[in-house]
Amino acid sequence: MGRTPTPPLGYTILVTDQLPVLREFYVDIIGLEVLEERSGYIKFDAGSLFLAIREANRRYDSTGSGRLVQLAFSVSRPDVDDWAQRLAESGVEILEKPTDQPWGHRTLFAADPDGNLIEFYAEITG
Repeated sequence: MGRTPTPPLGYTILVTDQLPVLREFYVDIIGLEVLEERSGYIKFDAGSLFLAIREANRRYDSTGSGRLVQLAFSVSRPDVDDWAQRLAESGVEILEKPTDQPWGHRTLFAADPDGNLIEFYAEITG
């Protein structure tokens, strides 16, 4: 029997107790488009993947303090700094200001209202 091919990642789901707050963050601050919305669930167009958020309503769901996931948004190099300003002006917690990293990225790290890590990064060229 052959090896089963690795399935592609289709979307990421954030589990939350703050569905309306995260909806506002990802629509109004990050600028994602809502593709689907139903009771306890919202799906966004996030480029090459879908991002969804859903209410923590299953017995195995666990939310609370602590970073749950990291979302990395690929942007242009100048946009990293623009995002830092935009997020700060919106009252978003900046965890690490724009920095040129030794691995060849310019990065910005922030947190969404649930404490998930939000990264904006650009490839540093030449």
